Amino acid sequence: MLKKIWITTWLILLVTGFLPAQVQFRGKVVDAQTGEALAGVKVVLKPFNGVTLTNDSGIFVVAIPASKVSVLEISMLGYNSLIDTIIDRSSQGRIYRLVPSVSDIDAVVITASRMLQPIKNAPVLTQLVPVEQQLRMGNFTVTSTLEREVAGLDKANFGYRPKLSFQGLGARYMLFLVDGERMAGEMDGDIDYYRLNLDNIDRIEILRGPASVIYGSNAISGVINLITRRPQAELEMGSSLRYSKYNEANFNVYAGGHKNSLSYLTSFTTNHTDGYDLTPDEPYSKNQEKYTNLALNQRFDYNLSAKTTLILRANAYYNRIYDGLADVRAVDHGYAGQSILAKAEHRLTDSIHTSWSYAMDRFVNYNILINRGDEHNKTASDVLHTVRGIYDANTRWGHWTTGMESSYENLFSDKLTSPKVHLYTTAVFLQNDYRVSQMFSAIAGGRAVYYSTGRYSLVPSVCFVLRYKPMIFRISFGKGFRSPTLKEMYYNFDHQGMFQLWGNKNLKSERSNYMSASIELRQNNFNFAINTYYNYLTDMIYHTLVAEQTFQYININKARIKGIDLLSKWQPIRNLLLSLNVSYTNAVNLSTDSDMYNIAPISAVGSISYSWRIKKQWLATLDLSDKYTAARTYEPVGTLIYKDPAFHYWKLTSMVRYKNISFSIGIDNLFDRVMPYSLGNISPGRRLFFVVSYHWEKY
Repeated sequence: MLKKIWITTWLILLVTGFLPAQVQFRGKVVDAQTGEALAGVKVVLKPFNGVTLTNDSGIFVVAIPASKVSVLEISMLGYNSLIDTIIDRSSQGRIYRLVPSVSDIDAVVITASRMLQPIKNAPVLTQLVPVEQQLRMGNFTVTSTLEREVAGLDKANFGYRPKLSFQGLGARYMLFLVDGERMAGEMDGDIDYYRLNLDNIDRIEILRGPASVIYGSNAISGVINLITRRPQAELEMGSSLRYSKYNEANFNVYAGGHKNSLSYLTSFTTNHTDGYDLTPDEPYSKNQEKYTNLALNQRFDYNLSAKTTLILRANAYYNRIYDGLADVRAVDHGYAGQSILAKAEHRLTDSIHTSWSYAMDRFVNYNILINRGDEHNKTASDVLHTVRGIYDANTRWGHWTTGMESSYENLFSDKLTSPKVHLYTTAVFLQNDYRVSQMFSAIAGGRAVYYSTGRYSLVPSVCFVLRYKPMIFRISFGKGFRSPTLKEMYYNFDHQGMFQLWGNKNLKSERSNYMSASIELRQNNFNFAINTYYNYLTDMIYHTLVAEQTFQYININKARIKGIDLLSKWQPIRNLLLSLNVSYTNAVNLSTDSDMYNIAPISAVGSISYSWRIKKQWLATLDLSDKYTAARTYEPVGTLIYKDPAFHYWKLTSMVRYKNISFSIGIDNLFDRVMPYSLGNISPGRRLFFVVSYHWEKY
């Protein structure tokens, strides 16, 4: 017995001998303008990722190593982040003053170059959309958030799924990513946006301009990257519900936590609508079909050591569209998706980082036979595998990012020249961000791509950034490309004998020459940016009539698109925030010397938001927003030409939060703007909605 006690005692002494001695560090966080204590401020200890929150008196206590240098990251929505390196541990009771700001000047983004950097250092203009405030205001989907925040981005509904366009180009020329990874199952460029769970997202990064050097095909007009959320509290859980007319309901529940080296997050989402029909004289289709979808998300992060982190993310999704008609077409449509991301990040030194990842995304289409007990018959599937390695080094000759990636796509469909087709792609890329001085940077890079079809692409880019406080000037030029999809190369579609659409395996990649210049002003109470761009595209792929009632994809079109984007936020007085983003687009089809169809030349989004605190535990917000879209003409259908007049789409939302519970009520389409025969179908009319949510954290 004494021997066991002796061994146990020595084991305890041995283990604790390797643990660093710690001291309790105490601080207080206040508003820099009023001196008022700030409760609920997040304090993160780096590099150990320990997290705590300030109490009602603005005070926090965190255990830090007694000898090693520690870094505190202090952040709160509506304020600039603050970073403090702690060397002198005797300085207890330190006061940190957070400066109110319309946007976080020191916010970190990753999309512009695949490396973490302050948004002010990004080589191209990047817009950051925090998700937390969007959920409070009743925006429960990614598409509704984007159309409310991003001028120049349009959303249209076509019964089955939303369609997006950006800077005058459709979704085929815009790259949609989740944690930097592509998604499978596109339909005319649009992925199934219902797969994206906004509650699972931390922020959305919108990059305006080409990014083919870093991301490859499709990144011509821009990149939208959804960064998933990683819990930092020891334990957190929550739930939210949004309900509106037509039995439209969005429900989410999640639980997660961060303990020692492991963090995890599990979330479940379901969305439903009974749909609506604004054109009852057309009995065989609705403007919005009834649907129900489910999504399950799981994420694990594990710090294997102080230098190595392992990430595993998985998603499963199912969506049923109730568009079948028992007497005419007793078939509903179903969609299922699964995705996996496995990633390892390793820090070789303080200035050298590497990452390796494998991503798989699978999307399946089904016909659901109503009269056969909902039997599911698979009609198509798209599977995308991607392996990537990235080496990132900060040297005296600049910040280098280089990598290699290989992808394999397998497509099955009964509408292809053969049941299964596939494509291998291998690419290498290199980018250097050279800081000439504290004010001036030059960024240059290139990407080489080889396809198993024998094609290849080589694209360069160069950017210059000048920082002259509080201004940031950017000039960039980049070549972009969009490789033909497997559908465009191997499609063989017969539309019930009415017409045929053939693929073309000899298609070339579409090419783009993109130039932009921007000026950005960043101050605490006022942000303003103006971005001008010119985009020249060649070898655009278009379905062309080649025989009677027969179309084929051909490289035929050239286009020129130029435009101006204005982005602004202003806080004239405390608690009042004004936002206005305007986009002007001029797009010409050079092959026909005519304006391009389906484009609104001017679009704008704006909002007025006022928040006030009722005592310490209550917070109220009133938000009025508008989306303006100028008149547009759609591509003719036979001899028919469809046009939409200019319209405003207003939304009013009020939110009250008490401790962990928030309640919102609002009116969508405030002035009841309805265009039933619009090809884009804006809205079914004025609708009341409410949102109730609960979030609990333990630190």
